[in-house]
Amino acid sequence: MQAPRALLLLLCALASCRGFAPAAPGGYGARGAPALRAEPSAPAGELIFRANCAACHAGGQNAVRPERTLQRTAIDTYLEGGFTEKAIVRQIVLGKGAMPAFAGRLAEGEIAAVALYVLRTAEDGWE
Repeated sequence: MQAPRALLLLLCALASCRGFAPAAPGGYGARGAPALRAEPSAPAGELIFRANCAACHAGGQNAVRPERTLQRTAIDTYLEGGFTEKAIVRQIVLGKGAMPAFAGRLAEGEIAAVALYVLRTAEDGWE
């Protein structure tokens, strides 16, 4: 059974609480408090990945195009921009082929967290 999105987002927020930084120099949020943004974290990215990506990419595989896995060598070979966080973010945002675009489905911070998770997990080797 899949957890409701609100619970998943709460868990992601808690997992990514390793640090906060101002959103912009001198930026302020509600009631004059400094505007904060959570830094992306791989643990939060893993939760988001499991909820949104694992149907096709469980264990770093690719259920649609088996040669285009999330292994480091495959990402470097097939992904426009190669094995970089920026290229992975672009792929998540825009999608390509059978992969849907996640812009508008996931927040910027969620996309950044998934990209970081994919990058780090591909470096370490998927299990």
